Amino acid sequence: MDVRSIMTPDPVTVPGEMRCDTALELMDDQDVRHLPVVDDGELVGILSDRDLLASVGWPPHGPRPSKSNGLPGLVRSVMHREVQTVSPDDSIVMATLQMTLSHIGCLPVLEDGQLCGILTEMDVAAAFWRSVRHRMPDVDPPVADVMTADPVSCPSETTLADAAALCHEHGFRHLPVVDGELLVGVLSERDLSTAFGNRTDWGSPVAAIMSREPITIDPQQVVSEAAETLIVHKISSLPVVQDERLIGILTLTDVLEHCMNALHEPESAEG
Repeated sequence: MDVRSIMTPDPVTVPGEMRCDTALELMDDQDVRHLPVVDDGELVGILSDRDLLASVGWPPHGPRPSKSNGLPGLVRSVMHREVQTVSPDDSIVMATLQMTLSHIGCLPVLEDGQLCGILTEMDVAAAFWRSVRHRMPDVDPPVADVMTADPVSCPSETTLADAAALCHEHGFRHLPVVDGELLVGVLSERDLSTAFGNRTDWGSPVAAIMSREPITIDPQQVVSEAAETLIVHKISSLPVVQDERLIGILTLTDVLEHCMNALHEPESAEG
C-alpha cells in the first residue's frame, strides 16, 4: 500500500506572508493542525498549531504574563523551514515509521517537486481502520494490549499553572482529570491555551475549564474501534475506563505504532 492511496490530496496551504492570526483562524475553520506553506508554487515550510501558540508564549514558562499580545507576525516567522516529505509512491509503513520516529504529525507529499497532498496521522489511522474491517481482523487486539496503563493524570483541584507545566513536561495534548480513581474530565492543550489567551487566573482549578463528559473507550474494545472513534471525533487520545475508573490512555501515537506492524503484514505477504 502506498502513500497515494491514503493521503489527503490538494491540501489547504498558506503563503509565508499570511498573518499568524489569519492562519490560526483558517486552521480552526478547516479543523486541521498543520498547514503547508507555499510561496510561488514551492513548498517552503510547514506550520503547526503549536508553532502559532508558541509565538504568543505557549506553553508558558515562569510566572503568568501580565498581558497577552495576540498572534503577532507572519507565518514565515514561525513556520518550520526544514520539512520532511514523502513521495506518493512511498510505502505507508515507511512513512508511518518516519512520522513516529521524528515525532511529527504530518508529511507533505511531493511529486516532481510539487505539493500534491499531505499524509497525516489521521490518514494512517483511517487506513488501518478500513483494512482491519475488510481484510485484517486478525491484527485487531483489544485496547488493553496497546494502551498506556496507569497514565499521568491530575486531580480536579490542580491549578491551571501546574496542569500546564505537567502537559509541557510530558508533551501531552490531553490530561485526564480524576477524583481518586474516577475519571471526571479531560483537560486539553487547547483548553489551556484558550485560558492563557483569555488571561484566566492561572491559579484557577482545572475543574473550571475541563471537559466534563470526555469521550472514552473500554479496554476490551478493539483497536480499530478506537481508531474509528479518534477519526470521527478528530481527537488524539482516549482515556480507557473500566467501571468509571481510569485505567489507561490510548493515544494516536499508540495506534500508529500498532499500524506500522499491522499494515506491514500484507506488504510482506505480497513480497
